[in-house]
Amino acid sequence: MRTLLFLIAFCLPWTVAAQDQTGAVALVKQMMARCESVQTLQCRYHKEERIEGELIKETMDVSLRRTPFRLYLQFVEPDADRSVCFPHPQDPEKARVLMRVLGVPLSLSLAPDDKRMRKNQHHTIRRIGFDYAFSILRFLIDHSSDSLIWQVAPSTFDGHACYQVTIQNPRFRYLPYTGRPGETLQRLADTRMLSEFLLLERNPQAKSYTHSIAALPLSLPSAYAQTLVLQIDKARFFPLSLEIYDDRGLFEKYQYRQLVLNPPNLLTAPCP
Repeated sequence: MRTLLFLIAFCLPWTVAAQDQTGAVALVKQMMARCESVQTLQCRYHKEERIEGELIKETMDVSLRRTPFRLYLQFVEPDADRSVCFPHPQDPEKARVLMRVLGVPLSLSLAPDDKRMRKNQHHTIRRIGFDYAFSILRFLIDHSSDSLIWQVAPSTFDGHACYQVTIQNPRFRYLPYTGRPGETLQRLADTRMLSEFLLLERNPQAKSYTHSIAALPLSLPSAYAQTLVLQIDKARFFPLSLEIYDDRGLFEKYQYRQLVLNPPNLLTAPCP
């Protein structure tokens, strides 16, 4: 009898954990499937990104069309006079940036990968939206789901009842790596689904995202994040918030507030 009770007590936590993981993975898959029907969105976009140890905050009003990809950003804070529109009406490979410098209006035509666009930014403007975040989640599910700890809890975000899904990677660590011929940090990040910003931050000897890293000794994170926290709207099954942590704490956070899904006739022309 004691042996039976011991076995029940020992096995029950593992059973609950397995059920929690199965439910969390199912929720994330359902969210991604539901979002395939979203073609346009508008929101007040809040983001925080850790730059040189400091969390840099930006707020902007976002209008986005997935196919063809079109984006309009009107900054709220800081730099309320700045806006970004992609693609540029005269050049589909560049963005139109409107801003003021010393009170003088200025219009620039910049590629999304231009170092002026990438300065103090974790991602290019092409990754605003949910498609890139979903590619990270799919990679986790396909390649390391069983080694992760998945948890689900009820929560509230921006007045919406949500599922809070927490994904923890107990094996997160940094590994030595030597760059191969033809590799760049950008290609390495894309292949292994890692943050190119974090790679460059940890490996300044690489110089840039696009320089060759052949034969260069590097330190690579074993995964995109140590912990991810999602807030999924129960009613619409859309991610309203994503927090990403590494071994140093909060790395980046993105929030969609005042969200409107599939507003009609949005960005039917390249720039408003």
